[in-house]
Amino acid sequence: MSESPPSVSVVMPVYNAGEYLRAALESLLAQTFRDFEVIAVDDGSTDGSASLLAEYARREAHIVILTHAQNQGIVAALNDGLQAARGRYIARMDADDLSLPERFERQVEFLDAHPEVGILGSEEIFIDPQGQQIGRMSHLHDDLSIRWASLLSNVFFHPTVMLRRSVLTDHQLEYQAGIRYAQDYDLWVRLLRHTRAANLEQALVWYRVYPESISSRHKQEQMETHARISLAHLQRTFPEFQITPEEHTALAAAFTGKLSPSQAWQRPALARRYLELWQAFARQHAGDPVLAHLRHEAVVQAAKIGLYPPFQPGWLGTTRGLFAADPLWGLYFAAGFPHMVQLKLRARRLRRLRAGSQAQHG
Repeated sequence: MSESPPSVSVVMPVYNAGEYLRAALESLLAQTFRDFEVIAVDDGSTDGSASLLAEYARREAHIVILTHAQNQGIVAALNDGLQAARGRYIARMDADDLSLPERFERQVEFLDAHPEVGILGSEEIFIDPQGQQIGRMSHLHDDLSIRWASLLSNVFFHPTVMLRRSVLTDHQLEYQAGIRYAQDYDLWVRLLRHTRAANLEQALVWYRVYPESISSRHKQEQMETHARISLAHLQRTFPEFQITPEEHTALAAAFTGKLSPSQAWQRPALARRYLELWQAFARQHAGDPVLAHLRHEAVVQAAKIGLYPPFQPGWLGTTRGLFAADPLWGLYFAAGFPHMVQLKLRARRLRRLRAGSQAQHG
């Protein structure tokens, strides 16, 4: 390893990832941007991952291995990696995913050009266990849109993120030990208090979907933890906006398209609460030039939440609220309808493919 710090430190927790680890490491070694180190934290692996890491470290000087004698969990592995990182930027990487060759080059170029941004993600492509593409995830790109959506959802995909290390060290930020799942979302909302954020439009990471992944095995606990983080973040940001945990859970589910059919009767009221939250957000960010465009998107989202199925109790009140928030909401809703249908079909296809992958390998 060179004495001078690298530009990028890659933090990669490893736990029994032998089946996919070699491909993940090779994707890092194929980067067009070469000034980086890989900090692989072997979290007590028992499947041969340790020997594979040692093999790569022997021939690649910029691969550093940290070893836990026993499995301590991903948060401990991540924080140990952060402590060891020397680069001015910290890239996240999972041991079963793939970074495209231009990933670091694109992200470093953007962060160098935008010193106000401390957290940068990208879009990603989903792949099955065999590496076949099964879908693509798009994200919001500008800071204000990210701040708005982060009140109710996680708009960064963890393995795509590159962080400015100085923001972490200046504000003594790391992953919270008490959060086993959704620890990334918790860190993002704390980072947003101190820095700006962005997502690149390019897909720079291939994310592997398979039954043994954490997101598959612990989905329910992830969702519950996410809801607690979201509610605390919302209440801290807008203390004047009163909402119960139950109402918040339903609102977040409606916002992310996960509200169950049995809860459809709540939609008009949830849309009105969503508009109230938007009004509080708009007051806080008055004067931001992105606000006008974001208002159109927020009101269209409220329409998606509250107007289907139509003519439920409260439906007319929701419609009045939409006109009050943006008299042109109907035009934007109609213009975006084909795209909404496309997203629905894509999400449905991805769910089927993921379910098929789990059935095949379960």
